[in-house]
Amino acid sequence: MDISTVLPVSAALLHISGFVLYNVQTKLGKSDPNPASWFLWAFFATLNALSFRAMNDTIAALQFFAGSVGCTATFLYVLVIGRFKWPTRREWVVLAVGLVSIFVWYQFTATVANMILAGILLWSFEPTLRGVWENPMKEKATAWYLWAIAFLITAVNTYTYKGGWTLSMVLPVLGFLCHVVIPPLCTEERKYRFEARQI
Repeated sequence: MDISTVLPVSAALLHISGFVLYNVQTKLGKSDPNPASWFLWAFFATLNALSFRAMNDTIAALQFFAGSVGCTATFLYVLVIGRFKWPTRREWVVLAVGLVSIFVWYQFTATVANMILAGILLWSFEPTLRGVWENPMKEKATAWYLWAIAFLITAVNTYTYKGGWTLSMVLPVLGFLCHVVIPPLCTEERKYRFEARQI
């Protein structure tokens, strides 16, 4: 197995590990996932995996397929434990834009659809980012670090073996940036200050 295979496999394993840890944290009450957001992420992770594979190949897209499985499993898990919340108007709009990306893919190319999905990733992260900014108790850092590292590995693999700075780099880089900003917002120091304000 050469490095161009080892990197995507490693990224996929890290990605799945992050989901396992996240669901354990959810069961213990240390993470508070929004089921509607996770439904959207499951849907978009699947579209992203398929469009990224079309732009590259199946091995290069392994992390994204792992993300599709992980997001779907997390969504189903939070439903099973009774945390269903109906999607907000904003989440319905995000879903509608995602459906447009399918049409764009059919009419144009997987690359254009993947760029739309990259924009959706940024848009869909805003509620999570705002939620942890306001209340650092909502998340724990470790799973987010695992996901960030997985995206970084995929970005390195894409740059090294898939043509350098191409449009294929957009989503792995954005995925890394979106995930790596969460851990500093849920540090123990911020949690301590937050709890002190609640007293």
